[in-house]
This record gives sequence, structure tokens and C-alpha cells, in this order.
Amino acid sequence: MNWDAVGAIAELLGAIGVIGSLIYVASQVRASTVASKVESKLRLTQNMVDYDDLLISSPELNKIMIDGRKSIETLSKSEYLQFSNLALKACWYLSSG
Repeated sequence: MNWDAVGAIAELLGAIGVIGSLIYVASQVRASTVASKVESKLRLTQNMVDYDDLLISSPELNKIMIDGRKSIETLSKSEYLQFSNLALKACWYLSSG
């Protein structure tokens, strides 16, 4: 066997190694993307639960939220401001997920 044949075999093995490495990196990127999506959905779900807990823990706020969603015109000025803050807080919770 001459040195040209040895060099060709080494290049072939190197190319196979590079292709194997690329396949491995692609699978890791795919797994990372899936994990990131799952984490994002879990964070959003936790934020929604936290917001619901806020409403459940305060019957007054829950009533204002329900009344405001039915008809915002029926709210007093104070209730309107509370409803606005609750709606803003809901947007913050849902946008941070």
C-alpha cells in the first residue's frame, strides 16, 4: 500500500467523522429546540395558574373581572381602574411566558 492510498483512506475516515459530528449536532439542536418549547409552555401555564390564583384568592377582584368582561360600562371608576390593572397584569403574565 502506498502513501496515496493511506492518505485517501484517512481523508475518507475524516469525512465520515465530520458527517457523524454534523448529524450529532443536528440532533442536539433539535432536542434543545423541543426542550425550549416545552419550557416556554410550562412557564406560560404557570403564569396563567398564578393569575387564576390571584383571582380565586380575592372574590372582590374576581367579581370585578367578571363584571368588566360582561360590560365595562357598568363598573364604577374605582372598579374600572382595578379592572384595567387586572387586565394589564394578565397581559404581563401571558406575554412573559
